[in-house]
Amino acid sequence: MKSGIVSVLCSDLGSRLDRLVESGANHVDLLLHISEIRLEATFFRNSVSRTERILEYFQNAFSDAKRAGCDSIGIGFGDVFRAKPDFVCSLIPHLSELCPDSFVLYDTVGIALPSEVTDLLRRLAQITPVPLHCHFHNDMGMATANTIVAIESGASGADVTIGGLGDRSGNACLEEVALVAEYRLGRKTGVELSRLTETSRAILETFGLLDRRLRPVVGDFTFVHSTPSHFNAILAGQINAYEAYPPELVGQIRRFQIDDSPEFALALKESALRKGIQEPGIDLGLQRNLGRMVTEEELEKVLK
Repeated sequence: MKSGIVSVLCSDLGSRLDRLVESGANHVDLLLHISEIRLEATFFRNSVSRTERILEYFQNAFSDAKRAGCDSIGIGFGDVFRAKPDFVCSLIPHLSELCPDSFVLYDTVGIALPSEVTDLLRRLAQITPVPLHCHFHNDMGMATANTIVAIESGASGADVTIGGLGDRSGNACLEEVALVAEYRLGRKTGVELSRLTETSRAILETFGLLDRRLRPVVGDFTFVHSTPSHFNAILAGQINAYEAYPPELVGQIRRFQIDDSPEFALALKESALRKGIQEPGIDLGLQRNLGRMVTEEELEKVLK
């Protein structure tokens, strides 16, 4: 299956879905972050109409996905483990009426505890027949444990990556999850365990990551941000939107990986304006520093 993720808040949602289907994808997850902190960071500040607006966004996006010809559609709750469980449960009956192929629970900042995963999965399973799928990040070193707990608690699927590759400290590790699922839980994964070491080493060697720079908490990439949505939030001062804990707490520093995407350039220009820099030479600065991982202090030089 070839799939993609699309935010329901995209202004060009319809065209993005069309391009996704044209690319050969047969599944799409429609994503909206529903934690209090993320809703406040967007524009869902009115608690009275919040539920209605969330449902409306999902319903409209679901219709758009159907129109675009998506064969399989998931409804994704971003940052769900920082949302109030009762609030999450209140959305499920209404959205179940759309008959999605799955509800996807994203631990966006890697903050979930195994007990919280168990509680939420079991509560949701009691109120919807829709399969539950999980996506865990590893900011606190819990991604593999949470994935296993989710499987034990009834999740029908979970996102994993070879070597745990992914944003910041990465995602749940394929090698770890597959081994535990098959060897300890007796669950068939379809993964050829005898090739795990060979495959993992080949992939990590390709990316030059055999030194384990992706380790949680102390790894070199733990606080490196390389996604446009992260740039926008963090440069606007919404630090905890994409960080489970401050880097200083563990003797780390926050860094950004400079790329040449228009989203990154736009985020930098908006940051420059907020700082009173009227004519930033950002485009030239990006070309000079393309691919570098820079601190916030170093990023200031790119703005000028």
